[in-house]
Order: sequence, then C-alpha cells, then structure tokens
Amino acid sequence: MSRTFKSGQREGSLLNVIDIIGIEIFSNLEPKDVCNLSQTSQYLSHEINTNLVKICSRYLPLHLGTGTNYLAQFSKECSYPSKQELLNDLLQKIEKSGLILSGTDNMADSLTKTRKLLSSEQSNATFKHPDSLINDRIPPVTVECHYENNIDNNTALFWGKYIIDRDSCKNNRGRNQQIAKRYRFMKDWLTYILSRRTLIFDKWRWSCKHSSLLFEGVAGVGVIISDASRQETIAIKLLRKY
Repeated sequence: MSRTFKSGQREGSLLNVIDIIGIEIFSNLEPKDVCNLSQTSQYLSHEINTNLVKICSRYLPLHLGTGTNYLAQFSKECSYPSKQELLNDLLQKIEKSGLILSGTDNMADSLTKTRKLLSSEQSNATFKHPDSLINDRIPPVTVECHYENNIDNNTALFWGKYIIDRDSCKNNRGRNQQIAKRYRFMKDWLTYILSRRTLIFDKWRWSCKHSSLLFEGVAGVGVIISDASRQETIAIKLLRKY
C-alpha cells in the first residue's frame, strides 16, 4: 500500500538521511533524472520542487559566447532584483554617454526627468546624441528600460532559450566539445526549471546603444528565477557588448 506524504512529515531513517544530504544527491544528477526522480513519490516531488533553485545553483556560474559580441551567463547573481536597480544602472550609462533627454537642456534635468519617466509604465525614451550639437544629422538615441514581475512559464522559457540560442553562442559551441556539452547542459536545466509552476520568474531588458559603452555593454536581457519565498535566486542573462 502506498503512503500519502503530508507537508512537514518525516518518516523513517532514509527520509532523515535525504533531508540532510538530499540537495547534494540531487545536485549530481542530470535535469532529466531530477525530473524522473521527482515523479517517484510525493515526498521527493516536494523536496525537489522546494529546493530546485538551490540544487541548480550548485552548477553555476556557466557561460556561453566568451570572446564574441554576446555573453550568455547562467549565474547566481541576478543583476537587477528590482526595476529601480536596473534604472539606477541605466542612468549611470546615460550620464557616461552624455545623452540628454529630448526636451531638456542639461544633464541634471535630463537625469531627473528620465528617472521619473522610466519609473512609470513607459519603457523607452528618446535622447539627443552629444555630437548632435555640432552635427544635426546624427539621429537621436532610443534608450529602453523594461521590467516585468511574475511572468508566466511560456514567456520565461521563450526568453531563456532566446538568450542561449544567439548565433554567437551557437557558433562558439560548434568549435569546442566542452562548450557544446555546457550548452546542452544549460539548455536542459533551463527547459526543466523554467517549466516549473512552483517557481517565480521576473524579466528585465535594457538598451543604451552608444559608442562610449562598446565592449562594456550596450544592451542586455535576463530572466530571474526565484523559489516561492524569493529567498533563493538565480538568473539567465545576456549582455550585448557592441
């Protein structure tokens, strides 16, 4: 007769052992094996789903696209846990680039109004290029700042695969067996973890395409993966260098 597992229940010495070393055991399995194991009992399903972000984080960080214009990172660092932190970083890039918000005349006024503008639901703004003062043919620059909380599984999976399937990452993996293995491993984990309905997903995206930011980064996108308590967090993210 099968047993019914109730949340918080612990029975027998084997379950006590799994409580202690379970994460270590799960962390040495392939994603498909973790998935299969979670379907064998309600107890294992509960333990794996509760600790899934922590299990996955044991493998991180992982990188793809090193040496190209795109760098994909599967990391313990989420970069921007809130829109305000994303906006703070973006404002620093705008100031470094010398971009002035259209309709303003100086940097201080531009930064103040940009913060107010992009803190609202509006996700982009148009800026004057600093060289446009001497050459009016230089087009304006559009800066983007998007942040979405609690996106659904399909959206999270779309952006996760978008990040690691960039051409730079694919070309990079084709020349090196170790990178190819890392790519498959990252894709397997992302496919599994981004389909879990027990997790929380947030997405950020920004762009500030100006020559002063070349190689430092002109655009980025990321998906933040959190457990139900938002205590454990990892992220898949992409930086466009130029």
